[in-house]
Amino acid sequence: MRKRKWGKAGIILTSACCWCLSLLLLNKIEQRAGCFNGYFSSPAVTCEEVRRFQEQSQNPEILPEITAWSKEEGQQIRGEIRESVTEDVWKLSGNMEHFFVGSLAGGSYPWEKDEEGCMVSTALAEELFGTQMIEGMQVEIAGKEYWIRGCIKSGEAFAAVHAEKGDVMQGIFLSYQDRSVSGSLAKNLLGQIVGREPDGFWEGNLYSAAARVIVTIPAWVLLAICMSGVWSLTGRITDFRLRLIIKLTAAAGICVLTAFGLCLTFRFSPDYLPVMWSDLEFFPSLIEKKWGEFQNVCQFALCPGDAGMLGNFRNIMFAVAGSLLASINISADIKAVLIQKCQNCLEPDNPSEECKDRYSDVDCTRCIHHRAD
Repeated sequence: MRKRKWGKAGIILTSACCWCLSLLLLNKIEQRAGCFNGYFSSPAVTCEEVRRFQEQSQNPEILPEITAWSKEEGQQIRGEIRESVTEDVWKLSGNMEHFFVGSLAGGSYPWEKDEEGCMVSTALAEELFGTQMIEGMQVEIAGKEYWIRGCIKSGEAFAAVHAEKGDVMQGIFLSYQDRSVSGSLAKNLLGQIVGREPDGFWEGNLYSAAARVIVTIPAWVLLAICMSGVWSLTGRITDFRLRLIIKLTAAAGICVLTAFGLCLTFRFSPDYLPVMWSDLEFFPSLIEKKWGEFQNVCQFALCPGDAGMLGNFRNIMFAVAGSLLASINISADIKAVLIQKCQNCLEPDNPSEECKDRYSDVDCTRCIHHRAD
């Protein structure tokens, strides 16, 4: 009996740990909920054109943070201690802090007009210097010397520098303060900047909203089990009036909790709501469209932030699956405990044989199986 209790306690602890891990990963994903990234298969726009667009905008105050970027592969990077290595270099025109949000391991981001400053990933810092404490050291990238301002947490080796005015960018990164901005609005802005729609589109708030729904599944399962047990208890009260009052109170509480939970769970933008609820083809066509966009964007080498977001999303799915399996395993015991709390039993000292079989692992002294209707 004691081993069984320890086993149940281990299952509960495992479920709680998996769910807490999924919540931590959800927090990281939601930091990029207002971020959108447009990928282009051919050169899209120069840094000067992006700056000109921002200056000529009629409503510059409503524009998001715009960062144009390009990725140059196979660049020679030389440190002060070790020989040169060949790694990728990200060239950015805009705010590096928004592009690498939540990824700073040490130091600071170089400001936009700091042409001599650069960032390196933790993997590249270890490769070149054998340590991550490299702020203030010098590095040579593609024949030009830079001062390292900070380090970015990443298992991939790369460097990041500010692009020059004439550099042609491969993508546009948008960062909105409002996390509920729709993807259609961001895609429309990308079309205005570049003059055509992106070949690949990363929609941060979609993955954030989907991750929130997945994370709340174990909570919904546990809530449904508890509600089912409470509702079963209300039906075992012999007094009709009291039973009716408690049933109405329980129903109202269930409705309030359900409505509150739905408000916390669903954070999708208006793009994911049909204009008319009678439009039965809306959601199938929407799923097909978003799946196509996901396949298109995965053909590109994802930016570090997008790749990290996708990795966290996958880890959330595994963590929630572990939590869900554990919670289902203990669901029957939770309901049994709730049912055994009922005091309205006709045969407290003589449980039926059927109840003895049903509750063979507990001392059933308050049988409720043959209660009065």
